[in-house]
Amino acid sequence: MERASGWGAKLGGRLIDALGGFLGLNQPILVLFL
Repeated sequence: MERASGWGAKLGGRLIDALGGFLGLNQPILVLFL
């Protein structure tokens, strides 16, 4: 159970990191469009 929960947390953290990085990379583009 703990292992599965740890995997979920790791995966969730990676997903959030990827999303944050994606938004961070696109922010200048969004600013240009706005």
